[in-house]
Amino acid sequence: MLFGGGLWVSNIMLRIPTNLSDGTNTYTTYNGFMDGITTSNIAPANGCYLKYSNAINSGKWQGVCRNAGSESGSTCDTGVTVAASTWYDLRVSVNAAGSLATFTVNGSSCTTANNIPTTNKVSFEAGITKSAGT
Repeated sequence: MLFGGGLWVSNIMLRIPTNLSDGTNTYTTYNGFMDGITTSNIAPANGCYLKYSNAINSGKWQGVCRNAGSESGSTCDTGVTVAASTWYDLRVSVNAAGSLATFTVNGSSCTTANNIPTTNKVSFEAGITKSAGT
């Protein structure tokens, strides 16, 4: 799909397991619209999604838009710190014009209007990668 041709919304419920990232093991989860999650923990080149890792945004859910590999100035802090064994209601919406992305976690939200990929195709995806540990 391409942003800018109508309103796009993804909404999922996600439970973070008891094993959160720590100094030994590093996990990153991506949830929303993107063009692929790699096995080498490289962020998607294009998309608007919610992201968690303990070393990013002090372990809080972060809204991210990336266009052609750049997310400069296009992240926002939802203010929600990730806790183990907790359910999260994750919502990503991009307005009809493709000019504003809103990221909501359990009712707390933030927005960005930068780097929304309106010329690169994305799809709904959810996944987790591990970049450190056993």
